[in-house]
Amino acid sequence: MPEREALAKYLKEYRKECNETQIEFAFHIGISVEELSLLERLKGNPNLNTL
Repeated sequence: MPEREALAKYLKEYRKECNETQIEFAFHIGISVEELSLLERLKGNPNLNTL
C-alpha cells in the first residue's frame, strides 16, 4: 500500500477509535480540519512538519 494511502487509513481509523470528530482530532494533533479532511480523502500532501 502506498504511503499516502496507509497514512490516510491510519488517521481515519485512529480518529474513529478515539471517538473524535475531525474537528476534535485535528485540534489534538495540531493541524487544521481542512488539512485532516484532505489527508483522510487522499487529496492532500502532508509536509514534513505535519508528519
